[in-house]
Amino acid sequence: MGYMGFGMRKGVYTRKPKTAFAKVKKLYDQEFKKSGENYTYKNCDAETLARIRNKIKRQKNKLVYLQWSVFIMLVAAFIVVTYTFFNNQHYTPKPVVEDTKPYFKAVTYKLSDKRTLKVEYYKFGPKCAETNYKNGLKHQNTESYYQSGEQFRSAAYFYDTLVVEVYFYKNGDTIKNFPTITDDKVYHIKLPLPNSNKIAEFDFYDGKIMKDSYFEAFAK
Repeated sequence: MGYMGFGMRKGVYTRKPKTAFAKVKKLYDQEFKKSGENYTYKNCDAETLARIRNKIKRQKNKLVYLQWSVFIMLVAAFIVVTYTFFNNQHYTPKPVVEDTKPYFKAVTYKLSDKRTLKVEYYKFGPKCAETNYKNGLKHQNTESYYQSGEQFRSAAYFYDTLVVEVYFYKNGDTIKNFPTITDDKVYHIKLPLPNSNKIAEFDFYDGKIMKDSYFEAFAK
């Protein structure tokens, strides 16, 4: 077995390396200059050395605290960015407003800072309409449905101005010459069914068929 020059003392090869003396001396000399004291490391008294040593220690502690603060902030920012990214990958609009109207129940979903989607339901029943809004105004497409699920109306708006609208029978055929009426009143509509001697009757309000009002009957 060969001889190890520092012997077999464990403390010699496990202890942490100490700061070089020249570096420590330089730190003290810098503090002497800052304070205007005419000292050098060699001729300084023990009390002054202790005061400077404590000051250097406090500065090192501040630096360590600053480094840890920056590190924690970077980690927090990374977590927020990562969460936002993956959350947007599987984004499901959440309802932000619920209100009850005389004939329908409406739930509003926030899609972005400017855009919302209002979904309306028949009271205790299925969906009856979907309307897109931008800055609180009807914008782009809106759809409404029969209580049995078939599409009844498709319309396009440009900031609350109706651009075009189309109405459909239950079988998907276009309803021609649908009456021009306002959105703020309830109307009773009668329409002849295509290729049939029947008529469809229903109550109409704000682009939607009111619940349980639709029925078909033979024309008199």
